Amino acid sequence: MTGQTSDQKEVPQERVALPSGQEALELPEGGGVMIVGEKRDEIGAVVEGTEVTPESAVPAVIVKPEDPQLIKRLEAKLAEYKKRKEQGKSFAPYAAPETPYAIYVKDTALKIAVLEAVLTKGRCVTGDLAMELQKEHEGAYSPELFANACKVINAYAEGKTVRGGTGLPEV
Repeated sequence: MTGQTSDQKEVPQERVALPSGQEALELPEGGGVMIVGEKRDEIGAVVEGTEVTPESAVPAVIVKPEDPQLIKRLEAKLAEYKKRKEQGKSFAPYAAPETPYAIYVKDTALKIAVLEAVLTKGRCVTGDLAMELQKEHEGAYSPELFANACKVINAYAEGKTVRGGTGLPEV
């Protein structure tokens, strides 16, 4: 199976079965995996014909950088996420699960989980963490938000900027 990148080159992709029973496309050379059929529109409907590219794939492993300055910035970002989550706790119990605020709190919690794994273990195997979080949070787990958290933290670990958000703090 092949997919098309934004410049229309064919990218070989292999279908793999995840331990959760979901099917995913694995991109070559550490490009990551993308769960088949998990891309959804703003009302939650599965989007047909999802294109998988290295930019849209969830990284299979997120590695802690070696640069001490970047590590300090990631630690500061983790502190920012934790503060954001604490501030949100007072409102979260009253927010309906589908509200933007409740989604924002879940998104923050997932970014904390991914970033803590990277900083404490030296790397985050995203498939393993996804399974752990699915068990831990049962009905509250969101594959879409987890995929976003992985992509954001991976970009930060590589010293890149992301669209939106507050970015990596300067330290």
